[in-house]
Amino acid sequence: MPGNGTISSDARRYRTQTPALLESDLALPVKCPAWFYGPEQLGRVTITISSVEGRAVFLGIGPSDEVRTWLGRTAHDEITDPANGKLRQIPGSLTAPNPETARFWAASADGRGKQTLTWTAREGNWTVVAMNADGRTGVHVVLVIWGVVTLFLALSQRVNEYYAVPLCACALVEAARRTAAWVRRWSSRDRRPPRPRIAGLAGLVLALPMAAGVVEEVRSDHVAGSDLFATLGWMHDRIPHRVDPYDPRLLGPARDSAVVRDVRAVLAPWSLGHLLLYEAELPVVANNFGYGFLDSIRFFLASSEAEALAIAKAHRARWVLAADLTPRVNDYAQYLGRPPLLRATADGLAAQGAYFQTMQARLYDFDGKGGDAAGYLVEPTPSLRLVFASRTGTWRAGRFVARWKVFEISETRSPIP
Repeated sequence: MPGNGTISSDARRYRTQTPALLESDLALPVKCPAWFYGPEQLGRVTITISSVEGRAVFLGIGPSDEVRTWLGRTAHDEITDPANGKLRQIPGSLTAPNPETARFWAASADGRGKQTLTWTAREGNWTVVAMNADGRTGVHVVLVIWGVVTLFLALSQRVNEYYAVPLCACALVEAARRTAAWVRRWSSRDRRPPRPRIAGLAGLVLALPMAAGVVEEVRSDHVAGSDLFATLGWMHDRIPHRVDPYDPRLLGPARDSAVVRDVRAVLAPWSLGHLLLYEAELPVVANNFGYGFLDSIRFFLASSEAEALAIAKAHRARWVLAADLTPRVNDYAQYLGRPPLLRATADGLAAQGAYFQTMQARLYDFDGKGGDAAGYLVEPTPSLRLVFASRTGTWRAGRFVARWKVFEISETRSPIP
């Protein structure tokens, strides 16, 4: 005991993977009447902590029962042997409540660097709590989980901007929360504004650049045109429904062979798969919920009819829905490791010679009949017959090209077993 009347202990380093570190049940049993003793008899407790990572920390002392109720199912480490630095881990959630919102702390300190708590001791059982100032471990679990989900969807579906929306929303909330924590950390303790107010203002500032886009999205109706629904309606009414496309026996590796034998699927661009399945109620080769993407683009970018028919036969496809793929053709070619099929000009994208060899050009641009395109010979597709063309379309090289086209694959030329 030094001459100034204090008792001190050596500094000790603790490492924890949980949100909180506790020194539990500091009992101060006083056997005398309350009027007999005061602060000068029980003394004052001073605790100093700092983070080796330089992060903002929180240090508080409160009644043991209230601390445990507040922590609830939060994972934490308890110091069982202060002399030897032994810990006991209590499993649970990796996200703790915000310590600054609790009202039971008898004394507390928080901020960056070394933090010192001074408390005048009182009778009772007390617990010292040390944790990150924001009450969290180093990783935001929600962001990690949805980030992994978004990455998985990006790899499996290629086009998935809409799945990134929840990730952006979580990131916005986290950015606002961290901004609030930073403002409070660098504000004087007696003049700190409420955390929700700071977070709300920070979120508003961060979301402000997106305001115009949000308004446009709310006012817009993103639906396919009536000509597409007319095409899907024709397919629903005119193409035989030999199987139920939602039949569970068609799913999974052990598919029922009797059902599969009756399947006559539709081969269409991947992005139309779900609409086709829902509106036309026909089985599809490629669906934008995750399957058939590569085979669909291999079919439309095939440079020979034999290659395309082999893909169709493997998927038991009898019908083909062709659409304008100009905006994505070069992307699809890149996915297959091929050079671009269209080149940029002052008037927009223009086809190169290799494009006219693809099934996309032969079906969509020339209705499977063949022809001449700027000196390039376009071969016909005798195994595919045009059975429907929408009334709407565009003009290309002086010719009217329908927006949507349905072809039937001849089973005599390419029999499906």
